Amino acid sequence: MDLSEKKVDIAHRLYQCRKTAKNLLGDQYTERIAEYQAVIRNWMPHHDNDVLKATLFLAEKITDHVYGTIFLMAAAVEMLEPSESKAPSESKEGER
Repeated sequence: MDLSEKKVDIAHRLYQCRKTAKNLLGDQYTERIAEYQAVIRNWMPHHDNDVLKATLFLAEKITDHVYGTIFLMAAAVEMLEPSESKAPSESKEGER
């Protein structure tokens, strides 16, 4: 797998984390993900103000909580590319 394929694969996995988090959290998604975003923002100054560097650092610290890692990755995706502010149940049929 070359570098560009690897980047696409990583992006795909991050978006899958966001989709999974939306499905798991439902109507609480925005509120719960905001909590994870705050944690990421607190650690960004220690990691060159880089969302992904701070997220990866934090993910290494919470290896015992699978959902926490998924929610953390979803929060990072939202910080980099916010999704529409509608609940998962309101998504268009073609988006699933």
